[in-house]
Amino acid sequence: MYRDTFSTMVKDGNTIADILQSVPESKRPIIAAMAEAFINGMITQEQLTSRKTMHNQRDRPA
Repeated sequence: MYRDTFSTMVKDGNTIADILQSVPESKRPIIAAMAEAFINGMITQEQLTSRKTMHNQRDRPA
């Protein structure tokens, strides 16, 4: 299971690297900033979802 996920992540990483190589060098900082913002947004969403799940589980009657 994890091996398939890792393979997919590697393929996605290679795709991103190919896209980055196709962008003119003067525009690469913009692409990097956009990618970082997207990743930070995904991390924040995961943290918020985790907190919401923990909060909901805590409020459930035993």
